[in-house]
Amino acid sequence: MKNPYNRIINELYSLIFPLVNRKWISAIEDFYNNNYIINNKTITKQKKKILNEIKRNVIYYANADGEQLNDYPVVTKNLYRRLNENVFLHKNYVALPKYKMNTGGSTGEPFEFYCDLRAGLIDFYHQKFQYGKMNFTSNDKIYVINGWLPDANNINDKVFWRKKKNKNELPFGSKEFSSHYLNKGNAKYYINELIASPPTFIRSYPSVFSELTKFFIAEGYSKPPFVLKGIQLTSEVISHQQEEFIKSYWGNIIFYQYGHSEAAAIATKYPDEECYTFSPYYGIVEILDDNGRHVQEGETGHIVVTSLNNVVRPFIRYDTGDMATFKGNSNGVVTVYDITGRVQDVVEDKHGNLISITGLVFGQHFHAFKNIISWQIHNPYKGKLIVSIIKDSSYCDDDAKEIKEKLSFNGVFEVSLKYVDEIDKTISGKHRLVIR
Repeated sequence: MKNPYNRIINELYSLIFPLVNRKWISAIEDFYNNNYIINNKTITKQKKKILNEIKRNVIYYANADGEQLNDYPVVTKNLYRRLNENVFLHKNYVALPKYKMNTGGSTGEPFEFYCDLRAGLIDFYHQKFQYGKMNFTSNDKIYVINGWLPDANNINDKVFWRKKKNKNELPFGSKEFSSHYLNKGNAKYYINELIASPPTFIRSYPSVFSELTKFFIAEGYSKPPFVLKGIQLTSEVISHQQEEFIKSYWGNIIFYQYGHSEAAAIATKYPDEECYTFSPYYGIVEILDDNGRHVQEGETGHIVVTSLNNVVRPFIRYDTGDMATFKGNSNGVVTVYDITGRVQDVVEDKHGNLISITGLVFGQHFHAFKNIISWQIHNPYKGKLIVSIIKDSSYCDDDAKEIKEKLSFNGVFEVSLKYVDEIDKTISGKHRLVIR
């Protein structure tokens, strides 16, 4: 049953939040504007406050002992599903400002939970100052390409976008386009709409924006028909070839964001930066190996996060299921060279070995990449790969030969190619490179 007072509580909290959190908001702005400098005392104080709060008010942590994060267990989404969600809720959650969130749609493992309104507002200020670092001004427009689904009438009318009810551009723009219907047959409608009313920033998934760029070229636009200040890419792993392809067309204006619905971690990488930088005002980040020990510099491990702002439903040492290569921790600011994707992004070879898609695809340079719109790899059983490909007009037999040879990975996979007109996306509108 919905709490009839929740909307009133949220509205009041939203009004007073900027007033009572001015120092915290100012610190976030300084973090992005002043080379990631932080106030460690402020963050340590907030971490202590969160841990004390959950020990007193959250059943799962009632017997927690110790003042350090290492004293708490690493938890996973599977654990959350096995246990009753009530054991993770603050005992006074009904009266606290909050909203419902869900995650896991792209992996087929849905998970619904409450998110503290404070966490949502902290997220907003991070998003705002991230755009500010890319010189966003009040006159700029942000468009987003995501998993929004238009209704049947709009689809019939070839209208795959909508103006959002919230006309504020920050952080997610005033117009959104559906990634589900971006294909060869509909690309011209997207392109015409974008040219008729061009944005200044576009926020999208890497695979979708790469496809859109190829459609611009296919429609005869050898150069961008409008100028963008920035392209924010999020929610998916990007290959080096995709990155270089997008940069070669639009310019060196890509800024990356890593985050998740649990609102426990956020990271960014800007043009000419070599690594992702996590904000310690958002959450505490650890990069751990399979045994729960922190990895060394240059090693890859699990991204484990602790929210500093979600009291209603805390996420403490939560294994996100994502992997990253650890660069370092400078005064509490964690940096990683890359985020390599979900641990399930693997395929099984004929010997039963699990091969990371990072090495199989992202680690090899495919000349054929420039001649395909999109592709997807199916691994129905060990040693078998079926590659669905949307061909560009320049695709040729040499491209097919290269894909087969490189994906065979020295003979451990039998590879067959299937040519299609479109590739289904997830419910959230993302592109899954691997289906197992």
